[in-house]
Order: sequence, then C-alpha cells, then structure tokens
Amino acid sequence: MSEKIGIYVCECGPNIASKVDIEKIMQELAKLEDYKDKELVIKNHKLLCSVEGKKFLEDEINENNLTHLVCAACSPRDHDTTFINVCKKTELNPYLYQMVNIREQCAWIIPDKEEATSKAIRMIHAGMDRVLYQQPLEEKQLDSNPDVLIIGGGIAGMEAALTLASKDRAVYLIEK
Repeated sequence: MSEKIGIYVCECGPNIASKVDIEKIMQELAKLEDYKDKELVIKNHKLLCSVEGKKFLEDEINENNLTHLVCAACSPRDHDTTFINVCKKTELNPYLYQMVNIREQCAWIIPDKEEATSKAIRMIHAGMDRVLYQQPLEEKQLDSNPDVLIIGGGIAGMEAALTLASKDRAVYLIEK
C-alpha cells in the first residue's frame, strides 16, 4: 500500500493564522523533494478542535484513505487526545498520527511572521518524517496483578504495608 499523508494546518482562530503564513506553509510542503514518491493531502481549517473541525478531519481521513496524519496546530497537551479520538473513529491507526505544535513553538514566540512561517515549515516537515517511521500498533487489555512486595520492615515499610493492605491488595513484607 502506498503512503498517503494528510497534513492539516489549523488556523486556531487568529492565534496561528495572524502570526504565520498558512498559504506559504501549504505551498512549501507540497514542493518537498523527499516526498515526491508519496501522495500528500495538504489543507487548512479554521479550528480543527471544534465539532465542525473534527468532523472535517474525520471525513478527510475517510474520503482520502489516508495512511498517515499530521496535524499542525496548538499544544498536544490540549488536543492530542482530541485527534487520536478522531483517528479511532476512522480506519486510520491512531499510532500513525503526529501532532506538531506551531502555536506555542512558532506563532506565539517569534514576532517576525516570515521567521515563524519558516520554523513552522521545518517543524511540520519533521513531523512528516517522524510519522512515516511510526509503526501501527494495536491496543490490548491485559490482566494485572495488584499484589505488592515491600522490602524493609521498618516504620515506613510497615506503614506502606498497612496502607496497601487496606486497599484489598495482597502485601508481601520482607525484612532481614
């Protein structure tokens, strides 16, 4: 199966769009020589994390049969889970997705629009490289054993044993 990478640049309202040149980013990414053998889908959206934006992304993944996804947007801390959940609603393995933070790392810290745009292009390019090296993974549910082994029968060990035993765990206490 040939690789088909979707690159979606979020404008984040005015947060990103007013500080970086979105059109230039999309044009430069389309010209990357090291991706001539890959099929690229490069688009932007006003707010990818919105209900409309998530639906847009879901439709894009399905309609374009994407094998990999790169979202250039805000902080992964804010919306990484948002886009992983979008992937899970489609056929795209969520481990073949990469988020690139161009809001905090470009738009908000670099006053010069041209420099911020240049850095955003480099960061998205790196995200594209990274997502191609990622492997599809499958999530599994495993049984775990909540038993606890405590080494040391001093005051701290005894306190830990009592606390953990009160949580219905088997506690094994070892001392000299």
